[in-house]
Amino acid sequence: MAVGGSWHDGVCIRRPTPQELCGAFGGTWDDETETCDGVEWLAPSYPKNAFLLDRITLEQLDPATLEAQLGIWLVESDGSPLYLRSIALLESVLAAKRPDKTHLLPNYPNPFNPETWIPYHLANPGDVQIAIYDTRGTVVRHLDLGHQQAGYYTSRSRAVYWDGCNDTGEKVSSGVYFYQLQTDKTSQLRKMVILK
Repeated sequence: MAVGGSWHDGVCIRRPTPQELCGAFGGTWDDETETCDGVEWLAPSYPKNAFLLDRITLEQLDPATLEAQLGIWLVESDGSPLYLRSIALLESVLAAKRPDKTHLLPNYPNPFNPETWIPYHLANPGDVQIAIYDTRGTVVRHLDLGHQQAGYYTSRSRAVYWDGCNDTGEKVSSGVYFYQLQTDKTSQLRKMVILK
């Protein structure tokens, strides 16, 4: 069995090729922990082989970008695939978990130049908007995200991207700015800094 994918929100989930599986385990399974390129792989009978949940939490994983599955791989001695059967998609397990409350998180990087990502958790589906203000309280950029499903919008592929431009496409000057998450049920505000 193998769990595979790529780095998402600091969690390494890697999908091996059949050749890697054959080479990493010599064509047989045992009870020892194997290491391949710094990624720890666990044989099926290893007692902690439950999606490694002793090391990560569901909140650290992003269901929209995670492409992992638990399955059985059989390979020929030359590494060519003989049989693959998916047992469960990790994505479907994570989709059932949603945030308890809507929360606006710190943008990253901060300070930044010229771009940043604004992550958030959304407890309930609804319309989402991000407004970016200068220190005088003037809206410099309005980002209408439309209707969003409940979930974790924390990875670069899901967080809100801001290119440091105002609504007319001009780069804003260095300084302190505020960003506000607005949903049907909540409004939250945080500070960020552009350094040029």
